[in-house]
Amino acid sequence: MKTLFILLIITLCSTSSPAMQSSSLSWQLLPENLEDLPMEIETDTLGYWSELWLRSQDNPQSQPRSFMEQSLGVRWLGMNPDKTGKPSRVLLIFAERSIVDILGDKVRTGKIDANGEKISWQDGTKDTMVGFKKRGGRRKRQRSAKKINFGKVVLPPIASHVKDITPWALDGLDEFLAKIPVGTENVWTSRDLTLLYKMNDHRGSLLKYRFGTNCSEDDKDQLENIIEQNIEPKLTCWVSQNPERGMLLVSALLQRPELECKMKPVAGEGDVCGKASFPVAESFFITSPKISLNMSKCKEEIGPNLLHETFHLVGIKDGEEMEKALTQSESCSSSPASLTFENNPEEFFNDLQVETRILLFRKVREEATDKWGWTESEKAYVLGNICTKMGDKFCSRRFFQLASEAGNTQGMIPLPEGGEVSFSAAVHFGLFDSITEDLPRMHEMVKYLSRDPNGTLLRRLETGAHRMHEFFVARSALEQIKNNKGICNSETDDRVGCEDLSQIVKSPWFKNP
Repeated sequence: MKTLFILLIITLCSTSSPAMQSSSLSWQLLPENLEDLPMEIETDTLGYWSELWLRSQDNPQSQPRSFMEQSLGVRWLGMNPDKTGKPSRVLLIFAERSIVDILGDKVRTGKIDANGEKISWQDGTKDTMVGFKKRGGRRKRQRSAKKINFGKVVLPPIASHVKDITPWALDGLDEFLAKIPVGTENVWTSRDLTLLYKMNDHRGSLLKYRFGTNCSEDDKDQLENIIEQNIEPKLTCWVSQNPERGMLLVSALLQRPELECKMKPVAGEGDVCGKASFPVAESFFITSPKISLNMSKCKEEIGPNLLHETFHLVGIKDGEEMEKALTQSESCSSSPASLTFENNPEEFFNDLQVETRILLFRKVREEATDKWGWTESEKAYVLGNICTKMGDKFCSRRFFQLASEAGNTQGMIPLPEGGEVSFSAAVHFGLFDSITEDLPRMHEMVKYLSRDPNGTLLRRLETGAHRMHEFFVARSALEQIKNNKGICNSETDDRVGCEDLSQIVKSPWFKNP
């Protein structure tokens, strides 16, 4: 019933005002409209981008002009392909601390500072990547001679995850429901659509900003009003005059920039109202894009400041270019803006994706340790992730195994949604996830949980069905195994069977579903 209600709302909104659809940037970011844009996006189970393509506007049937891909702790970009699909430039970022820029046969490496804001290249040059605004299928079982006798097992029903909806997420629902019966007789606004996104993701806004954990309910309300009344119309106006740059803005917004409300002081920068990430190239960021605002000190300037920082996400720097963008954003007040991307939705040939992966694989394998200064475990981990993206389980298992055996797995791996896990946990999770045979998979899960007891990475992808598949048995049966009540017979290999399962039962991840 709930799903049908949401679908009804979306249908009414998407069909009630064709004029709004062509004049508002927020309409273009609705899921059913994304296919009309010169880009394609794939997301993971949490809704964060995993693959993002940008197509050429003049020839929509051609392959993408740039391609981004993201996996755990690794992201890369391929751009400007030749006729065979081989990219002219490739950027690779590992753990938000190492960056590699491959331009033809030339390769340069760099280190990213702890804040993810500066790159120090090996040739001694530095780049600042932040802009400021100062105040003013089924798996096969492994065949084995030994069997595990689990006895009679009763499977409990699969419980769905409960999702909390905050009062802020339902703010304005009564007015919205009052509009539905009269349909097209009412004017549907961006604020109405905001409600749909808030109900689905109470941390998000209509333009796909993610509100940070330091944003209060009052902050969110204030920013939503600013986005609807000020930011969204001005961005739409600017995009209508800059369709190429506008496409980069949309791709940046699809990466869900985080919007923080309490910015930390910027050393040596004086009074700063906000700062935002710069893309390295083509809306490709060295870290997840972020806008930080100083809500308490810059109350009157929050609207202009948020617009200013959003332009930074497109790569517009302070100076003449910024002044031009701000002027253009104000120039549509007397007539509605027109935003159209007329692209043929036919499939394109995506050789760029394949060639980028192949080029990266060869470069990492041949140069990562001798020329880039990476450890053997870092090199193997990145190769394992590339193999995973290629869909080659044997290849990914081989390199994740090498990464786990090489040692030197110190440091942390950042997660797209925030937070981090240890590099060691990421390595062993990659190995666990690359194995399809049930018993070896369970054995590697125990090793992974010993490094990440709360199962942070498992919780990123698990569902009730997934959890049941991993164990073959219900919680009650595993409890009996833990208590050694005769479910395992003497023929069982304890190291692979009962012992592993009992270790899983003891883990905080299993005890707190």
